[in-house]
Amino acid sequence: MLKDEFLKTMKQDLTTKNDETLNQLLLCFEEVLKEYPSQTEIDSTKTVEECYKKMEEYARVNAKNNSYCFTPDKTKSFIVDYLGLKTQTKSFVNLEDFI
Repeated sequence: MLKDEFLKTMKQDLTTKNDETLNQLLLCFEEVLKEYPSQTEIDSTKTVEECYKKMEEYARVNAKNNSYCFTPDKTKSFIVDYLGLKTQTKSFVNLEDFI
């Protein structure tokens, strides 16, 4: 399924659940996927809810002093890995390249 269709489907699924945590995670998905072209294929079996469960499991296993915090970078890499996407790298253009 294409990226935009995936996000639309996830939004529709979450409107019936009315779960603020999952809605916040969907916002993270949207931010991460902004870096990918519209033609990006995403496995239709992947869901925000399943990703959240995997994040909970990961946090439980990696907790120190009974707590774990997902940083923005760790959240991004977790979502990218969960969706099976390649990490997008931003390339910087130097002014010297045009002189």
